Order: sequence, then structure tokens, then C-alpha cells
Amino acid sequence: FGYDHMEEDERAEMEEKQREIMKKLQILR
Repeated sequence: FGYDHMEEDERAEMEEKQREIMKKLQILR
């Protein structure tokens, strides 16, 4: 199925967003 691939893409996107948020939080600290 291509469903797993979709999940992988979504997971990668979420990880990228989390990293961006963490960077912003560290800058605010």
C-alpha cells in the first residue's frame, strides 16, 4: 500500500515543524 509512505511523509513534516518550534523556543529562552 502507499498508505505507509503517506504516513512517513506526514511524520517527517511533523518532525520538521517540531524542530522549528524548538528552535524558536530556545531563541525565546
